[in-house]
Amino acid sequence: MRRRVSVLFAMALVAVVAVVVVPGSPAQADDNCKGYVLCSRITNHLPQGAYVAVAKRWCGTRTRLDQNGPPCAGEKVEYIASGDHTPSFSDYDTFRVERGCKVTAVDIYDFVETSSSYTITASGTTNTWIKVKDNQEVLVQARKC
Repeated sequence: MRRRVSVLFAMALVAVVAVVVVPGSPAQADDNCKGYVLCSRITNHLPQGAYVAVAKRWCGTRTRLDQNGPPCAGEKVEYIASGDHTPSFSDYDTFRVERGCKVTAVDIYDFVETSSSYTITASGTTNTWIKVKDNQEVLVQARKC
């Protein structure tokens, strides 16, 4: 009897660990994430009335694209209001810096700030799209145009 209880306990523990630690298939753009594991998130910390343009999918291997349209042709561009973030349990892979503007941002991985602030400049005649990695949150903190 004691051995049976131990075996059942061990099986239950393995099942819980599999559900919590192994998220299933890796997060793909446009898929809903399983919890926060592998989700990308973008948070707008700009002053009231300033929006951040975002898109769900990233196409290509580069981490920065200088073009007006989103990285994937036909992708819908959405806008995040001040103090808001992309929807929870959804994967957003890119945000836009408008041409002629500089954006200051901070990266967070696994709820821990991993970088000091950095600046992205969109110079020239096109916007700049920045890739957001899996399990990364980007805090857009300032914009100067």
